[in-house]
Amino acid sequence: MNVRTIAFYYGPGALERLAGFDIVVLQPGHYRSEELEELRARGTSTLAYLSLGQDAGPPMPWHTDAANPTWGTTYVDV
Repeated sequence: MNVRTIAFYYGPGALERLAGFDIVVLQPGHYRSEELEELRARGTSTLAYLSLGQDAGPPMPWHTDAANPTWGTTYVDV
């Protein structure tokens, strides 16, 4: 695979812009499967971003008492 361009984008609604890259790293849940298929059909490979340091899910044993109010996440004890 000859990769020339890569983008990291964590927001929704940028399908047209993202289609101009060889690979895009996206926040899970921001794009429907049909949109991901469209990107693949246009030659763009997609990867999912996974944060190991923060979690937006319900309270879990690995959560710390600290939160990131900007993202609405809780820091985790990796």
